[in-house]
Amino acid sequence: MKFWLSLLLAVIAYGSVLDIISPEAWTRLTEFSENNGYSLDRLEMNMQKTVEAASNIRGAAGIVEDIFVSQNLVIKIRFPDGQSWAAKWGQLVHAHEISAGIKSLIFLENRCPNILIPKYKGWNSENDFIFYFTEWTEGTPLKHLGYRPSNTSEVFIPPQIIASLAEFVFNMSLCTIPTAACIQH
Repeated sequence: MKFWLSLLLAVIAYGSVLDIISPEAWTRLTEFSENNGYSLDRLEMNMQKTVEAASNIRGAAGIVEDIFVSQNLVIKIRFPDGQSWAAKWGQLVHAHEISAGIKSLIFLENRCPNILIPKYKGWNSENDFIFYFTEWTEGTPLKHLGYRPSNTSEVFIPPQIIASLAEFVFNMSLCTIPTAACIQH
């Protein structure tokens, strides 16, 4: 009962999930809408369902704090206690790949607790979108670090990404993974 009351109060206080986002986030959402052929009404409805699903899993009413766009949407959902989750969207046609990513997060969390990764919190789907939730981690998007993908064979990867990747691989090598847990090819 307490959860539903807090969710109702959040909806009354803020109205639409888009009423409190920054102008920059609104611009990113509008560009995503235009570039991918989704109406803003449809995106808003799916975002409302995303926030409801996260709120239901967490047991507290969340609000959209920010929106980030890459190939898909990443929505930052903030809860009353100050914790935030990332809702990472993908198209339902990519559910198999998204499921593999979720299984990898869970595997690393269980087998390699010393590797810092966002903790998986749950998933849901709505219409032709699938979204999963992780803890929010602050950081810098790759594009702000100088990463430049290319249609050619040349890709620039900033030195700090190479160092971070090397640390990750090193830490993976220290994990104890039983043979039975490995995927055999």
